Amino acid sequence: MGQVLLLSAGFLVLVAISAASVLLVNKARDDSGWVVHTVEVENQTNALLLEIRRAESGARGYRAPISTQTWTLIAFRSNPSTSL
Repeated sequence: MGQVLLLSAGFLVLVAISAASVLLVNKARDDSGWVVHTVEVENQTNALLLEIRRAESGARGYRAPISTQTWTLIAFRSNPSTSL
């Protein structure tokens, strides 16, 4: 009788460990999915930030000649006798 009880208890422990392993593997899989999602979001955010910085740099490079041309045009209009 004692051996049957001990064998039954061991079997129940084995079933509990197996069930816990299955649950933990599923949880790890779900967590891994969230990690992948987070990395994708970070990569998209970094790509957007890079595009914004490029746009700002491009706008700065584009505005400088325009403002120089504008000041030259203003100077010319205020004194038309000067040549460009």
